[in-house]
Amino acid sequence: VTSTQMTFMMAAAFNQLLMFDTQSVKGMKNTFSSATSFNQPLAWDTSQVTTLTGFGQCAALTPSNPNCN
Repeated sequence: VTSTQMTFMMAAAFNQLLMFDTQSVKGMKNTFSSATSFNQPLAWDTSQVTTLTGFGQCAALTPSNPNCN
């Protein structure tokens, strides 16, 4: 896997433990963007990631944001 871009974007009913080999992932842009129901630990190797833009933007895992409606 080299990209998780938009993988769980807008996931409304998703709360499962994620066990992925992420050591080669370079792009995680918007991976959990607007995901409203996710509360699991992530043990991902992000050492090669170069793009995290919007990773958890407007998601339940981020604090309340007035720009998210």
